[in-house]
Amino acid sequence: MKKRIVAIATCVGLACACGSTYVSYGSRYLPDASINGMDVSNMTFIDAKDALEKQYLKEHQKLTLMTRDGKKLSVPLTAINLSVNADTSYAEAINLAVRSDMRGVDEEAKFNISFDEEKLASIVETVLKDSGAFLVAPENAHIEKTDEGFSVVPETEGTELKDTKEICRRVIEAVGTGLNSIQLDDSFYKKAVVTERSGGIVDRIKKLDLMEGTKLSLDIRGSVELIDWGRIRDWVDLSGNIDEAAVRAFVDELAERTDTYNSERAFQLRGKEFTVKGPYGFTIDREGTTAQLVQNIKDGVVEVVEPVYSQTAATENQELGNVFVEVDVAEQHVFLYENGEIIADAPCVTGNTSLGRGTPSGIFPVTFKTRNATLRGPGYASFVNFWMPFNGGIGLHDAPWRGSFGGSIYRNSGSHGCVNLPYSFAKTVYEHIEKGFAVVVHT
Repeated sequence: MKKRIVAIATCVGLACACGSTYVSYGSRYLPDASINGMDVSNMTFIDAKDALEKQYLKEHQKLTLMTRDGKKLSVPLTAINLSVNADTSYAEAINLAVRSDMRGVDEEAKFNISFDEEKLASIVETVLKDSGAFLVAPENAHIEKTDEGFSVVPETEGTELKDTKEICRRVIEAVGTGLNSIQLDDSFYKKAVVTERSGGIVDRIKKLDLMEGTKLSLDIRGSVELIDWGRIRDWVDLSGNIDEAAVRAFVDELAERTDTYNSERAFQLRGKEFTVKGPYGFTIDREGTTAQLVQNIKDGVVEVVEPVYSQTAATENQELGNVFVEVDVAEQHVFLYENGEIIADAPCVTGNTSLGRGTPSGIFPVTFKTRNATLRGPGYASFVNFWMPFNGGIGLHDAPWRGSFGGSIYRNSGSHGCVNLPYSFAKTVYEHIEKGFAVVVHT
């Protein structure tokens, strides 16, 4: 049991109709006198004191806790052994003779208040627990990802209390000072640790907004793959980390679909359609392209970019280039193209099919070119003026030992696999092609 003393302002109203004379009521209050809003006219000091104490106890049977969200919780004070003792020292002033022209006398009535603080604290704890009003924890601000992009979801207040012991302390203080209610302001509640203004959130959303704005037009030899939010939303997490494995999977699929190196593809030359493949064309550098795209996304790049290639070729004329050579094995004829037009052609002799040495079909880059070479193999050494290999030991060259070309010579008297050409035509081809130029062989 602890005692508290509280001063409550009182007003004692005095009135008298006895002219200018002095009147003394001794130990009674004057007519129309009041203390703390209670009429004590003609009451003895003892009766008034008793009535004042009873009124105090009647008005303090409960204390109201007002929550942040507008709820009101009642804390009963009837079981805390609350008692009050009014200090009657003010009676001396009241008992003085009073002039008839006085309107009243202001006085303070002091109260000695006592109650069981431990019981009160226990009651408060029970009220808080049983109310169910403080169960919602605050939620931190966070970033969410939607179909439209990244956005910050602000923190929420919640209703969970920070420390019930502090509330108990404040209630005890309120009861001890005569208060009937306490407003639970923000200081009583738990706060979100992360707010929408927290540095981590602000910095991260800036980073994510930059990535979200990425708009890459990936130009693959005239065909464009758009890489924007619709595609990268699944590659970027809420922390701004990029799933490089997912980007690599995209690049792998892209390479499978667009690489032409060693890939079957259709061509049309001179109105003739055929399909070949070979070590000529484009190959996307998958690792390099993945790294480039990851960096582009981090930087929020908005522009046209190209993949990183490990193997390239010409882009004109079905990727055959401005200058290329066509070898038609079925027709035993070779054609030299420039800017998409045939500028020279001649009959040829290809590999001997009866001996299984037929010239393989495919598309190949010229490995190199040289003059005055001796071609050697099992049982032969042949001098040529123009040597232009394109498929290992198979190449284009003149054949001084031949008197005729074309027709069906290749079937039984063909080469070891090379394409034999007349001298003048071999010279023309040599003068037009360079290393890396395309040679397409088909039947």
